[in-house]
Amino acid sequence: MELQSLELAAHKSDLSSNHGLFCLEKNQGSNDDLCFNSLGEVLAYWAKVKPDGKAYTMLNANGLEDSCITYGELHSQALNVARCLLSQGLRSRNVVLLYPPGIEFIVGFFGCLYAGVVPAPIHTPKRNRSNQKIANLVLCANAAAILLPEAQKQEFRNILMKEENWPKDLMYVSTDAISELPTYGEGQLPKIDGSMLAFLQFTSGSTSLPKGVMISHQNCLNNIEMIVSMSQITSSCTTVSWLPHHHDLGLVAHLLHSIYSGGHCVILAPTTFVSQPIQWLRAITKYRAEYTGGPNFAYQLCIDKIPTTEQQNLDLSSLRMVINAAEPVNPQTLWDFSQKFAKNGFKSQMFLPAYGMAEATVFISSGFVDGEPVFKTVDWTKLSTDNIASDPINGAKEKVFIGCGHAWLDQEVHIFNPDLSYKVPPNHIGEIWVTGSNVMSGYYNNSEATAKTLVSVEGDHRLYLRTGDLGFMDDKGELYITGRLKDMMIINGVNYYPQDIELCVEQAHRDIRSSGVIAFSVSGATGEELVIVAELNKAGITKMKQSGYLEELVEAISSKVGEQFELSLNQLIFLKIGRIPKTSSGKLRRQQCKQECLQGIPDALATWTQYDSTNQSQEAVDTENLEKTFQEIMSMGFTHLKVFTNLIKILTNEYEVKMVDFDLEKSMLVYGIESSQLMEIRCQLEKQLECPIPVEVFSQENNVKGLLNDIVCAMFNHNN
Repeated sequence: MELQSLELAAHKSDLSSNHGLFCLEKNQGSNDDLCFNSLGEVLAYWAKVKPDGKAYTMLNANGLEDSCITYGELHSQALNVARCLLSQGLRSRNVVLLYPPGIEFIVGFFGCLYAGVVPAPIHTPKRNRSNQKIANLVLCANAAAILLPEAQKQEFRNILMKEENWPKDLMYVSTDAISELPTYGEGQLPKIDGSMLAFLQFTSGSTSLPKGVMISHQNCLNNIEMIVSMSQITSSCTTVSWLPHHHDLGLVAHLLHSIYSGGHCVILAPTTFVSQPIQWLRAITKYRAEYTGGPNFAYQLCIDKIPTTEQQNLDLSSLRMVINAAEPVNPQTLWDFSQKFAKNGFKSQMFLPAYGMAEATVFISSGFVDGEPVFKTVDWTKLSTDNIASDPINGAKEKVFIGCGHAWLDQEVHIFNPDLSYKVPPNHIGEIWVTGSNVMSGYYNNSEATAKTLVSVEGDHRLYLRTGDLGFMDDKGELYITGRLKDMMIINGVNYYPQDIELCVEQAHRDIRSSGVIAFSVSGATGEELVIVAELNKAGITKMKQSGYLEELVEAISSKVGEQFELSLNQLIFLKIGRIPKTSSGKLRRQQCKQECLQGIPDALATWTQYDSTNQSQEAVDTENLEKTFQEIMSMGFTHLKVFTNLIKILTNEYEVKMVDFDLEKSMLVYGIESSQLMEIRCQLEKQLECPIPVEVFSQENNVKGLLNDIVCAMFNHNN
């Protein structure tokens, strides 16, 4: 296929024929179907049909349009990237994509697809932090090159080369600077077959080390077709997304779902949403979006952080599908969000609880668009002791689950006994197994993990994906998720799901942070014992030095857990804000947290252990450390001292941060500063220093030392 004349041939085909062609019904009134062999053909088609139609629009931190790209422009720029990659000898090689959120990522991604290069999207490096995980991912992917924007090329390279195992022979390709390079030969695009590898999707690693999921064009096209059959999206529809591009929910369910339908996708950076959740809803209002989504914490953040006064100009009535996925769905969050934003046109049937994972490309099951979420109340005791979801009777303790619908098209979901590999009856708890043409071919260069995850069943020629999730299906085939197989605790012969206990602990005391609790069990003298790790909010961090406060927390949590679950606590560990490990999508890393606790957490605010008479909270940083902080600031230079002085005045006067607690190596979040407050501090510093400061300087990952360095750099650039 000639590089200058990449075109799509339309064919009639049945989706279930397994010929490697996946079909999208035409939106121009024809009954014919458009069939695609590859993701690149999807873009090529829409570039031909609507070259001037907007494909993506990127918003800045203030919700204003930063950049946009049409289908024709995206196609043309992706071809330029493909030419570059082919000229560099990267055909059939793996490359890592290191992009901030934005259109440059999408151009680079499709450039790889056109050239037959396999992209592996991952998160960008963090300044003044270890980036060992990125180094490990690059090695795991066997990457031949890093694709990134020209503006970040030198910065990212300098940061990453500090890692001991960083490959020295990597190629760095700035995909947005190709126009400045010599013209490459025309050549030919490689022929892309549906079975060929499209991209590597690294798992979030909530219960294990990340693994590279191999997704073929066939896997991805079929999974998107499943989503389209459910969402009924058309080329006139608009999607709004703030989700990370390197996460399967952001990449496939939003970016690729939108382009497959020929629609328009409006993008916000994740940091914009976290610091200003109102911008998400404003974008939906402005662009009359029909589709959006996010994990449960996103909706809870809107409930907690958007004041009534800011709701007045919101109009959410255009929405049809609002996905709630990627982490356990809390029924209370759905009810509270629906109630809070009802006056803005939001209706409960807009919510679509869904279930998926990277190993299935992204989408496994959901209900119907425009249908009300399904709730099921079960007998908690029967569930915990017998692994059966039965209706509660005679005033039994209850638990509410949210239905995640059913599988679509050729995908099937079954519940298996994980030990004996047989299907269990309806309403019985088991491991969720999935089969279908959207399921991955395996983990890249990890045959052992692949063999454990993709399994066969006697008498069935198909491979099944063992999800590692527990759940049940009711008599109507509705799927309910109960928890992770690895996370479930068995204490005194009773099964406990950590998310139930974690929610209980969150509600036990006002100073415990929402989504900041992890529960797990450890082996004790007489069996498994319960351990709770909890982050405290700003008020709790301040009170921890007060006499009797630790005992107050222990009493509140112990009473609440004992009342609801008849369990006693073995250990309570309290941490500062942002200390609990999470994945990029906000999932709790329970297994990682457990390992850290077993090894000892040196920066814990306090630790309480049952029967231990020496429980004490951590002492304040002494005068020696305070002097050390000032000496380090002084050694950095006068400008750094000026910035630090202005910053510490704001923190001590308005946020009650004490100098004795200050640590230049810690993030501002450690001191109880919320993401939205970081933007307020930024505005104050801009006025005091008379200098614009980039929003990314105040990212959650940046520590205080990095913050000072970046502000001084901004001052230098402004004055020169």
